[in-house]
Amino acid sequence: MNISRRVAGRRLLEKLLPRAEKWLDEQEATRPEQFPFFDNSPLVKAAAPYLTLKNAEAIFISEGQLGGWIADIAFKSVPLGVVDMIGTPVSSPHKTRAEAEQAAIIILAALIAKERNGTGDEAAPPVMLYHGHEVALNQKLLERLQGTSPRIGGDEAVRMLCELEERLFVDGFDEQLIETLPREENQVLGIALHLAALAGVLRYPENQPATPSHHTASVSTLQ
Repeated sequence: MNISRRVAGRRLLEKLLPRAEKWLDEQEATRPEQFPFFDNSPLVKAAAPYLTLKNAEAIFISEGQLGGWIADIAFKSVPLGVVDMIGTPVSSPHKTRAEAEQAAIIILAALIAKERNGTGDEAAPPVMLYHGHEVALNQKLLERLQGTSPRIGGDEAVRMLCELEERLFVDGFDEQLIETLPREENQVLGIALHLAALAGVLRYPENQPATPSHHTASVSTLQ
């Protein structure tokens, strides 16, 4: 992210913070769990201890991939394999920039409510959502890959997973085939998912639901 965009995002955070405090004071809902931002997604659960007002770094309002506008709040310090930005869904953009800005205010208000109530969150294991299934991320493997593998961007990570799936699942992705993959191919897929996580891709494909099914994919990772 370029410096000018980050600076603009910090200024927007400072600008919207008083409006978020005012908005919260006018609401009946005062507990953080009463806000839609605090959902049951395993991605949010893993990041919950780090989604705090003190750790918030910037707010970004941008045009969505499907048109319209989306809002995101970025956070300064999060562990590997944990989302460092939360916001409005890309699949449901707001019609105007003003609406997206108001959504950012509500998310910010949830962080304020969390701080006011002294709500503490226990850290949940980092996970990736792969075709709607939770894949547990190995923290030691993430650290090892970060130190030994070339850094890739999000788009490159998505291409990597797409190409790998074309090779592993010739007739298209089938969740049942994961169980029958040879051990080496299963480990290759596991490492690829960890590389994608390092690139910030924690949900693949992007259009899958944030809350997964109750199944956990059996993807092996090297210890």
